[in-house]
Amino acid sequence: MDKKYKNCQSCGMPLKRDEKGGGTNADKSNSKKYCSYCYENGEFIYKGNNVLEFQEYCKQKMMEGGHSRFFSWLFTRGMKRLDRWKNK
Repeated sequence: MDKKYKNCQSCGMPLKRDEKGGGTNADKSNSKKYCSYCYENGEFIYKGNNVLEFQEYCKQKMMEGGHSRFFSWLFTRGMKRLDRWKNK
């Protein structure tokens, strides 16, 4: 049985808020683990391997989208515990 994820395991965004219903796997099926902002055609859109750099990238994207600096920080602070970043 596949595990159900509530949040993207790369950025932490609630998957139910993803307009596209999640990212896409290499076979074009929907990913149940990653959002469409992070994952497309079986590959991560952000190619870096550093969680701190990715946090900064996400904060900037969120602020460009109208979120406050505080909310952006609050949202991204737990990224290191997500599956993509856990062992890096």
